[in-house]
Amino acid sequence: MLSVSCVVCHGELYRLRPASARLTEFYLWVSAGGALGGLLVLIVAPLLFNFYAELHVGLASILLLTFFIWRRQKVRIFPRHLLLSRLSLSLTLVISLSVLAFNLRGMVYGRTTFYRDFFGVLNIDDNSEYKTLGNGTTMHGLQFKAPDKSCLPTSYYGYDSGLGLAVGAWPDQPDLRLGVVGLGVGTAAVYGGQVRFYELNPQVEVIARQEFSYLSECGKDKDIEVVLGDARLSLAQEAKQNFDILVIDAFTSDAIPIHLLTREAFEIYLRHLKTGGVLAVHISNRYVSFKPLIGGLAENFDLKAAIVKTSGDSAQGTSTSIWALMSQDQNFFDELSEAGRIQPEDMSFSRRVLWTDKYSNIFTLLKWK
Repeated sequence: MLSVSCVVCHGELYRLRPASARLTEFYLWVSAGGALGGLLVLIVAPLLFNFYAELHVGLASILLLTFFIWRRQKVRIFPRHLLLSRLSLSLTLVISLSVLAFNLRGMVYGRTTFYRDFFGVLNIDDNSEYKTLGNGTTMHGLQFKAPDKSCLPTSYYGYDSGLGLAVGAWPDQPDLRLGVVGLGVGTAAVYGGQVRFYELNPQVEVIARQEFSYLSECGKDKDIEVVLGDARLSLAQEAKQNFDILVIDAFTSDAIPIHLLTREAFEIYLRHLKTGGVLAVHISNRYVSFKPLIGGLAENFDLKAAIVKTSGDSAQGTSTSIWALMSQDQNFFDELSEAGRIQPEDMSFSRRVLWTDKYSNIFTLLKWK
């Protein structure tokens, strides 16, 4: 619809072009229109809408404008039948507007609250049993409302997940120092004694503190910190944090922050780990398989690595997840292997890819099937 609308608008712009003597004025108005469009999208739309409604409003406006232009010009889809042409155009308009309205309803149906800022739109789905935080079709956290379940680690952080296994294998869990890139709703606060979150979007911290209680209730007896800003820049500027486990969880959405997955980024992560510490990288994604990249990074830094796949459990609020655990400590993997939590095939990498700050290629990791 957007492509057809743009073609129609460009065609109408061409049809209305003035004589060559007024071309300067013509291009000035075209530029002014482009600037006005930018202002409407970047400034006006975020003030008027708390979710992405401007696409639908824009398409509906173009459809109506096109309909009236074609009606004024007596455009005939059927050259010999003006009435049939008008009926066809009217029917097409009604169907198109209905599709837009239906799609817009699907975006907001069942969602109780929207938060919009520079980084995008976050939505909260609230029902009688639990509350979730989402961004588009990606869920970033879930918390049960029942007091006896409110501090359960849910979504990708369940006790059987890669992170849960890593924490469970740690010898001194109450004093465990945990670093987490990606706050979400603060679920990781249930693990460890000291938890330091790194979060890019300030709105996420507001939501985690106001709408969910992982930070305030589940972590009230713990040392919880939230560092706002780009995680890589923050870690690069900080003194060594001596994390027992460092969680990297920023790759579940459709946009991959590649700068967090390069060799140079992992040099920073490893500098902040204690000797024998564990990197837990959450690599669940619909379209990208990160396993070759984990293999390449493990080979480059001489690390042992294992892929942990876990099925979800709706009763526990957990989701299907894929984690990569990386460490120099062979005993850590031996313990998990002896407990039957990882198998030899989980530690094998048939293909290895290494990204750097100078080179990355997302096509090498896409899931084509």
